[in-house]
Amino acid sequence: MTDQAIQHDLARRVLAANALFSALSGVGIIIMHRLVGPHFGLSSLLSSIVLVTIGVLLVGYAFVLDRTRRQPRISRGDLAAFATFDTAWVVGSALLLLLAWGAISTTGRVLVFGIAVVVGSLAGRQFFLAYSGPAEER
Repeated sequence: MTDQAIQHDLARRVLAANALFSALSGVGIIIMHRLVGPHFGLSSLLSSIVLVTIGVLLVGYAFVLDRTRRQPRISRGDLAAFATFDTAWVVGSALLLLLAWGAISTTGRVLVFGIAVVVGSLAGRQFFLAYSGPAEER
């Protein structure tokens, strides 16, 4: 197996992991929004609207990740775009923790931080795959 084939296989695996984590997170948020909402200081109605919307968007994101993973060739641009989206999630999580620290329970903080760590790890791997290798492959 060539280095390029190994990189491509690794990209598929990272996108598969990201798709699985996004899908599970999205479905979990949709199913458990009424239990999760109070940890973020959200009322029942606001919890339903905000969390279900986030859950649906995560499931859609998982679908796009999986569809990209199944393409014959995964472009560096696709990897960089997914890494950028994931980085935006991590930045948004940090802002949420900074701006709403008092409104979020300890359990909510742990959830936000834990998910951000996983998403950040996936973003880092995607950035690495997007920008590693010979320049002529980019």
